[in-house]
Amino acid sequence: MIIEVFDACYLEHKLPLHTISDELTLSAETLARGSSQPVEVRDKVVILFGARELKSRLFVFSEEVDLWKVSVHGKHDAPAPVILEVWIDDNFVDSLVFDKGDDSWETLSVSTMVTPGFHQLFLRYVNDFYDRELGLDRNAYIGYAFITRQ
Repeated sequence: MIIEVFDACYLEHKLPLHTISDELTLSAETLARGSSQPVEVRDKVVILFGARELKSRLFVFSEEVDLWKVSVHGKHDAPAPVILEVWIDDNFVDSLVFDKGDDSWETLSVSTMVTPGFHQLFLRYVNDFYDRELGLDRNAYIGYAFITRQ
């Protein structure tokens, strides 16, 4: 494999570079390493207590542009909804909305076309909520992310 264009930011970086040919699972621990601010990992679950961003570095090994699915296993925390935005590099893909508010777990997915090469995957928790008087506190709970070629 010959990489014709290589961005120097990939040489010395705090996050590992994940190579994907068909599928990849990013554990809670791996996702937590890419947090924009400190997060808690408890029982193999990343807990986001405020608006946060989780980032992972990816190398997509493919011969052409392909349709990829990004799935996130998350919790329907109350008060609903928990909204996670999925971004590839600087491109907004879609929102995953965990809207049941019943503490159940579900895997939600979005699909997007991805070019071969280096990318950054961002999961952004965008609607944190806390009301001390009412005793309401919405957080994002993420067990893992799964990326697969469709």
